[in-house]
Amino acid sequence: MLLRLQSKGFKGDPQEIVSDLRKHSELIPYKGVLGGTMGFYNENAIHVLTDQWVLASFNDGHIGGYMLLKYDWNDGEFSWKVMESYLPDW
Repeated sequence: MLLRLQSKGFKGDPQEIVSDLRKHSELIPYKGVLGGTMGFYNENAIHVLTDQWVLASFNDGHIGGYMLLKYDWNDGEFSWKVMESYLPDW
């Protein structure tokens, strides 16, 4: 699944991709409510779909949503781009 990334020098596994995304809460385009801070808190709700796509849920402890992100590996680090995000209107 990660052959394209490996050809660019990535030697890790999908868990490393998940760990990197969890550091980038600034990608979440929604503000927390009731004093909460949006983040990718549940690593089991981040799914590496392919060598360039990730589906992730995010929340602030009160509300949450979903994102489709595109990622790449260059010069020893990941770059991220939000393709779509969704915050349900409960």
